[in-house]
Amino acid sequence: MIDLEKLKENTVAKKSDEEEEVVEPTEPVLKYKPVPVVKKRESKVFQHYKCSRSSMKLITTIGTPIVFVLYQFYTDNTEIIGYLDLQIKLGLKSVTKGEALTAEEADPMSRLRREIIAEYVAKEAAELAAAQEAAEAPVGGAGILSSSQVMTSGQSSSSDS
Repeated sequence: MIDLEKLKENTVAKKSDEEEEVVEPTEPVLKYKPVPVVKKRESKVFQHYKCSRSSMKLITTIGTPIVFVLYQFYTDNTEIIGYLDLQIKLGLKSVTKGEALTAEEADPMSRLRREIIAEYVAKEAAELAAAQEAAEAPVGGAGILSSSQVMTSGQSSSSDS
């Protein structure tokens, strides 16, 4: 926002008590709102469980379904984590507890995105290195020709007198 009071002060200069001369401001006085500090959100932590079957469904004692898909299950629900930990402790052999993962690590699309970006960056770096090597390499065949290499059209290099 422009502070009009200070802008007026910069544009009006008194020559004497009676006369006022209007001059152009050297630079306008601007006031900016402070930029709010954006805190990095803490990502959720998901608990990973593995199953010995490709798909399996468990029902907790309160009726919450736990569905394993492609041998895996991720959750951030503390009740489900507590239930599965208790079942594993009591002897449930088909389920094992995995690592705790952040939301980005647990998301297969973000993992795939990171891999694709890493491959692209490596490919670009290799192409750039190859281009730099080609630019720095000496050019073959560019030099002074000897008299034996110079030939004019229609003449042979052997002496036929």
